[in-house]
Amino acid sequence: ERIDRLARRAFRQGAAIDADTPAAALHQLRITCKKLRYLLESFQGLFATGPITTLIRDLKRLQDNLGVFQDLSVQSAALEHFATAMTAAGTAPPPTLLAMGMLLEILVEQRRQVRAEFAARFARFAGKKSRARLRRLFRQEKCP
Repeated sequence: ERIDRLARRAFRQGAAIDADTPAAALHQLRITCKKLRYLLESFQGLFATGPITTLIRDLKRLQDNLGVFQDLSVQSAALEHFATAMTAAGTAPPPTLLAMGMLLEILVEQRRQVRAEFAARFARFAGKKSRARLRRLFRQEKCP
């Protein structure tokens, strides 16, 4: 039942994410996926290797994407915070601020790319085949 509830929550959370969704929603999905993966891995030995291994693999790929996105979000926010604090304190020489700006630009671009990959990763994890695997493995009537 817990696996079913977490899978449904992950499907619902992921389906609600679009280009304008705040980073916090992706982080919440990451937490849900982490809990689901722990449960799947804990009970993995009770099920046929192929279907559950495929589910876990697709979930790991989605988690990797969400993890990189979160890391880039935190790094960007920290860099912006440091630049603002250094500017306010008058302790940042222009070359330092320029370097920070260039680094921030790189982080923002990487974050954009990772965010663009999210849809494909989520679609693979939450697609019809994955839902059918969940139904077969856990004998559910329906997994939306």
